[in-house]
Amino acid sequence: MDIRQLRYFIAIVEARSFSKAAERLRIAQPALSQHVLAMEAELGVALLHRAARGVAPTEAGIRLLDQARAIDASFAALPDHVH
Repeated sequence: MDIRQLRYFIAIVEARSFSKAAERLRIAQPALSQHVLAMEAELGVALLHRAARGVAPTEAGIRLLDQARAIDASFAALPDHVH
């Protein structure tokens, strides 16, 4: 798992849709789906409830979302800590 996958996951949850997140991120929707499937396989848990009307995070997904946002904020702040 890497920062890019965490950012993709955040975008999917915020958009509540793979297709809307894919548009926002400017990547193909199937690629985005593959990233989430890889994350779920690595972690051994389902991260999203998938339905015809969109997606919602599972309990594990909510926990990951909280950590992903914190990691993303820390990552974005790194240049400020170096200068």
